[in-house]
Amino acid sequence: MNLSRRGFLIGSGAAALALAAGCASDDGGGTQQAAPEEKAQLTFWTFLDNTAEVAKWNAKNPAIQVKAENVPAQDYYAKLQAAVKAGNAPDIALVEYQFLPTMVAAGALADLTGKVSGDLQGRFPAAHSGDLLADEAVTLGSAFQLAGFRHVVASLWPLSDRIAADAARAFYRLVPGRTGADGAAEALRAVSLGLRDTYPDRPDLWASLVHSGA
Repeated sequence: MNLSRRGFLIGSGAAALALAAGCASDDGGGTQQAAPEEKAQLTFWTFLDNTAEVAKWNAKNPAIQVKAENVPAQDYYAKLQAAVKAGNAPDIALVEYQFLPTMVAAGALADLTGKVSGDLQGRFPAAHSGDLLADEAVTLGSAFQLAGFRHVVASLWPLSDRIAADAARAFYRLVPGRTGADGAAEALRAVSLGLRDTYPDRPDLWASLVHSGA
């Protein structure tokens, strides 16, 4: 495989870079002496600070060097789409789930199914099964209720363990003192408002909470 070919790989930076390490081909030459290893450079666009990860990769893989370009988040997808249309997209790019359909429609994705080992897939299960198992997130609340929980607090997107635990503790502390059909909703609203007061600039931490049960 020619590593210098301009491709557009989607996935976590670590997973994509790990994949690149396995791209060397074997000609099956028997006793023939191997040619000197050709160095390759991959471009990686991101809107996060991945400096440490890239530096660690480059130190461990001198034959496959990654050049990272950090693009401001507000300009990231416009610049990425323009690069795709112009035919000069990066080799690797960080793309959020909701923008994947746009990239698919633009023909910007490379199918890596046959190039990713089962071991690597096992380390990043959500990267290859999240779209197939999306219904599990919907039924999880029902599973807790069937297990005997009268009230289940869930989130529309992943939260940190600490925030999730704080929200759950606050909810279950408040809900016993609430009566009527609206009691649980009022308790969850109080929890969300408390998180909002603590993290006013982080709606991702308090806007996703939902309740099921009675």
